[in-house]
Formats: sequence, C-alpha cells, structure tokens
Amino acid sequence: MVVVLGKIALKRMVIILDGPPASRKTTLASRIIRKIGGCVVHYKGFGPANLIAKLILKINPCLIPPMYDERRGDPFLFLSTRYWSKLHIVIMLLECLYKIMQQITIALLILLKRVVVIDEYLVLRLANYINAFKHSIIDLRDLSIVYQLDISLLEAIKRMAQVKYVYIEPRTKILLENWKKRGHKVPYDMNFLAIVKRSFKVVRECVTKMDKDKISLIIIS
Repeated sequence: MVVVLGKIALKRMVIILDGPPASRKTTLASRIIRKIGGCVVHYKGFGPANLIAKLILKINPCLIPPMYDERRGDPFLFLSTRYWSKLHIVIMLLECLYKIMQQITIALLILLKRVVVIDEYLVLRLANYINAFKHSIIDLRDLSIVYQLDISLLEAIKRMAQVKYVYIEPRTKILLENWKKRGHKVPYDMNFLAIVKRSFKVVRECVTKMDKDKISLIIIS
C-alpha cells in the first residue's frame, strides 16, 4: 500500500488510519511518512477531558483504581460521574473547540506539507463516544453533536485534499499479541473491541455515501 501511495504523493493527500487499539496504526503512519514524506497528526478524542482527569488523579492519587494503565490515554473513564456532572458543559465546549483547533491545524498542514497522515479518526472516535455514553459521561445528544462535528470536519478535509481512509482490522489474535508487546498492565478490552466493530459499520456506511472521487475507503485485514 505504501508503494501505491508513493506514486500519487505529489497531490495534496490526507491518509486517515483507523482501527481498534493495537492495530499498529502508528507504526504504519511512520512507514508512510518515511516513504512519501509529510507529517502525522494524532487525532485523539476527549483530549481536554483526559487532561482534566489526569490533573484530578495527580492531585488526588487515592482516586486511581488498581488496574489503571496511564498508557491507555483515557483516564477520564476512571473518574466517577459526579465529577463530570459538574464539568459537563465545560467538557463539551472544550471538546468542540479542541476539534476546531485540530481542523485548523490539519488545514494548515495540508497547505504546507501536501501529505498529512491522521492517526485515528471517525471509527475510534465514535467508539470512544459510545464508551463515554455507557459510562454516563455524556448523553445521547452530546454523542450526536460530537460525531456530527467529526463528519463535518471530514467533509471539509475532502474539499482540500484527496482522502484515503484506511481501516486496519487485524485478527483478534494479532491484536492481543500487539497489546502484550506494548507492555500494557491491563487485559485487552474485548468489550471495547466490539464497540469499535459496530462503529466501523456506521462509519463505513457514511463514508461510502461520500463523493468517491474525493474519498476512498481501504480495508486492511
């Protein structure tokens, strides 16, 4: 796939790498950049919420659960809903601003670098939103708002560049092996994997309805 992309690297292009945790998206992103140049944007969800959660856990370590793994990058899931009920509006405003800032950054990088690789996007983001909903951190209205905003941002991206949406879906055995190699202390979350798979079905239906001359979906298994 890297060789094929290399032939059309002279165009303005955005390559989105998506898939479940431990599917080696970041490794593939590094390989693409080494091959055709450009830059990588790590498009994580709930950045402000996780930052606030990290500060709370640092100030009050007794809130840290026994199985907490800071490398997972989602500490906001470990805080009780009483924190988020107080910070709910602030979190949503910060998340929307965070998305807009990311979009501006991506737009500038497209103009400057021509090739931009986005590490994680709609599928994992939607899975994170659903997971946050299950933890009572956001409600259905919030979930709809942030997901529709992500869709709008993708629409804006494809107006600026050719988009290759690459979804990586290794076998479960490979995911478990990769997770273990990364040294995580907690077991691989099979429930979250199921959410990711359901999210992919939603995103695939959405992406396939978009202009095929502007965006294409590539599935790697």
